[in-house]
Parts: sequence; structure tokens; C-alpha cells
Amino acid sequence: FQILSPILTNAGHCYRFNKYLTGLLLGVSAISCFIDSFIDSYKAEDGTLYYGIATRTGMWTINPEINKTVDLSSYKLTFLDFVHAVLSVLVFASVALMDPNVVGCYYAGAREDQKQLVISLPIAVGTVCSMVFAKF
Repeated sequence: FQILSPILTNAGHCYRFNKYLTGLLLGVSAISCFIDSFIDSYKAEDGTLYYGIATRTGMWTINPEINKTVDLSSYKLTFLDFVHAVLSVLVFASVALMDPNVVGCYYAGAREDQKQLVISLPIAVGTVCSMVFAKF
């Protein structure tokens, strides 16, 4: 996100097409944050580390051999996984709102009180999410 943001936002001076590209970047990045919350790892008996995605029935790995030989049913999705995913998206949104290129692109003509909200909100969201992450 930090690499592509200055390019797609035209350094914060957006035209309509730049806003579409930036919105696409924000959406793809938010979806990535959400999905990454469900990725877990498993260490096999031989010491090899495998990654998979948690599902309702257990972990799904790309390697079909592991799925057949190892019981991965204990890696099921829980409510806290979804809480973590939503909070991860909120943290990403906070980081995006603190990016001067995104702010310049979407909030260039904002009033002073709106700018203050854009500056303060990410800090509040980050603080609350950090407390929840620390608790669980």
C-alpha cells in the first residue's frame, strides 16, 4: 500500500481516474487484511512448515498430501478469528487515513474540523484495536 499509494494518488493530487485506482487499491488491501487473518501454519513431524486457511471444518492446505495424512480439524474458524479480521481492516483503514496522499486525494477540500477528525479518528481506532488485540 505504501509503495503504490503515491503513484496511484498522483502524490495526493487526484483526478477522477486516480480516485478510482486509489479506491481499488484500498479495497484490495482491505480484503487482503481480512483474508490474511484466516491464514495459519502447521509444523509437520519432519519439521516442514505448511501454511493453510482456516475453515469451518479445519485447516485447508494447498498440499493435498498433508490434508490426507494429518488431522487438521483443530484449526477451525472461531468467532475471535472474525473479530481479528474486522479489527485488522479497521487498523488498515486507520493507516490509510493517515497517509497524506490518500487524504489529499479524497479530502482535499475538507473543512478544518473534518481534517481534525481525519487526523484523530485513526489514533482512536488504533488504540481501541490494540487493546482488543492485547486482550485476546
